[in-house]
Amino acid sequence: HHNWCNTDWDKFNEHLSNLLSLIPPRPLVSDEEFQQEAHRVMQAIISTIESTVPIAKPCPHSKHWWMRELTNLQKQVNELSHTAY
Repeated sequence: HHNWCNTDWDKFNEHLSNLLSLIPPRPLVSDEEFQQEAHRVMQAIISTIESTVPIAKPCPHSKHWWMRELTNLQKQVNELSHTAY
């Protein structure tokens, strides 16, 4: 399971662009050529995911919907709560 929330998207895009630049554009005249090129593009995407997207390490009690942004908002609420009293 990949942790898409913690992905460095700039690094992801750069890695994928570098791999795709190695696949020169060319006219595809047969279904076989199309399938070969589609396979090459898929391999570039899979390689990029494996290289740049971190693996999630969920514990049995983790909330899969929780994001870092929610943690930051929770801290803000707690700080406001403490200053109100």
